[in-house]
Amino acid sequence: MNAAYQHRSLVLSLAIASYALVFMTFVVFEVPGLGIAHLFYLPVAALALTGGVKRGILAGAIAVALFTLGVVINPNISPSELLTLSTPLRFLTYATMGAFSVGSRRVTASSSSDCAFSQSATS
Repeated sequence: MNAAYQHRSLVLSLAIASYALVFMTFVVFEVPGLGIAHLFYLPVAALALTGGVKRGILAGAIAVALFTLGVVINPNISPSELLTLSTPLRFLTYATMGAFSVGSRRVTASSSSDCAFSQSATS
């Protein structure tokens, strides 16, 4: 088990705060090409590590919804940006990253248990 999984309520709280902070920063400061929306990856990964594939995909969907709302609110970004292929690709990227975060947690946990096994076998 990793630390994120053991402290789920703390990680969940920090992820929600991160969503809010990134969203507000996006609305206030984003201009085309700056890339603040990439910071949504942090809460997506945190939620995926604590809750599995379904939570990772849901976290990706939340990130896309906040991005979409931010584009509508932000006067520096044209809402026509939402009608391009980038929006479904953004969902696919966020959701896939959320799902892969869980896979890496499993590989890391498996590797850790293998190391613990090999250390106990040699002792």
